[in-house]
Amino acid sequence: MSLASKVPFWSETAILLGAGATASLGVPTTEQMGKTIYRLAEENGDINLLERIKAVYAFRGIEKELECFLSVLGDDLRNDGVNLGEDSMINAKKILPNEFSIEQTKTRILQWMTNYDWNALRRLAKKVPIERNEYGRYLIDLYNIIDGSLLNNHGIQVQGIPNNDPMFLFPYRLKAARNLLILLSNLMMACAYHKVVKDNPEIFEPYIKFIETLYDLMQKETVDLENLKYNMRDFYLMSYSIVSFNFEPIFLWFRFFINFVFSQTF
Repeated sequence: MSLASKVPFWSETAILLGAGATASLGVPTTEQMGKTIYRLAEENGDINLLERIKAVYAFRGIEKELECFLSVLGDDLRNDGVNLGEDSMINAKKILPNEFSIEQTKTRILQWMTNYDWNALRRLAKKVPIERNEYGRYLIDLYNIIDGSLLNNHGIQVQGIPNNDPMFLFPYRLKAARNLLILLSNLMMACAYHKVVKDNPEIFEPYIKFIETLYDLMQKETVDLENLKYNMRDFYLMSYSIVSFNFEPIFLWFRFFINFVFSQTF
């Protein structure tokens, strides 16, 4: 692409998606997601992991599977070591294919523990303050404290268990905590999506009509821009932009779908 084509492109129209744009579909808002992470990560000796998962009511249909997964990662803040003991093997077997051998199961557990760190995320969730029950701000602050430290390759000092002695989370643990935070966020949205698809699919109708309008616009612009080179920004960027105030998977998925259908049509 030539430098001449890299000029600022300002869309004719901006579509603003508010924090509740897909709330009617049951998709959690940032506020609800923040509250779920805060409650799930709480340290409460009287409530076991499965009860905490059920209490947040955000992982409908996969509560037991999520319990097994987080149990394998370790839900004991007093112990951060790698655990390949019998309990971990049993929990892993419950959510892995039946044909997995013992060695395959151990390998998968080590992969999980390398990529995800539940205890680190719980400690970070405890470190970030919650003010006036603003859980949306809380979730953003949680991401920011992790991202800011990773950007500078710094670790974070957190509170240890059980004597409240300070402990240090190195960058590799922050990355694994962030991976798990993203995974849990995606799971919340996926559970909400599958529930509405199963129980109330007709509620998608106004969203589909909106996307069909964008599809019609795409067809019209194809004719208007047919003489432009394909590598020009005026061609491959839409005439509108989307600004979202929430983690918004539904509209992104619908837009991907119409782009796919459009590419197969022309």
